Amino acid sequence: MKITNFFTLALGGVLLVACSGSLSTATKPDRYVLQYLQVVKPIEIPLNAQGQTVLFSPQEITEGKTLFEDNCINCHVGGNSLQSPTISLSSIDLKQATPPRDNLVALVTFMKAPRTYNGKELSPTCRPADFLKADDLDKLGAFILRAADRAKGWATQTPDE
Repeated sequence: MKITNFFTLALGGVLLVACSGSLSTATKPDRYVLQYLQVVKPIEIPLNAQGQTVLFSPQEITEGKTLFEDNCINCHVGGNSLQSPTISLSSIDLKQATPPRDNLVALVTFMKAPRTYNGKELSPTCRPADFLKADDLDKLGAFILRAADRAKGWATQTPDE
């Protein structure tokens, strides 16, 4: 009797472990991320101004894309800035900002306390993303940096359009 109960419990435990993987909420990589951002395996994202990098998986970049769509797209459609059309989320504009926002640490710092492009005052048009967790800010920043680097058509609107 004790042996039967042991096997029943053991089998139940094995089934629970085997099935728990299918209940995972892991994000499946988005087609845009795979095709246009070319993230099919973990990629290096610039971490800081010293040239260090950090790896992000296709799933993490996809989560960053979702965060962008949920929180930023109303003002930054396609990487453009609707309030300031001459300043976008392009690699060049991120690099030329004061201070530069072309690495993860700098971009996340900006997202926590947005400042004007010249860095002189708080931005009146961009709300702080302090409601997002640090991990989510990293994923959002990684998506923006990858899109700025790889996405064709990202941040290409001109003020006259």
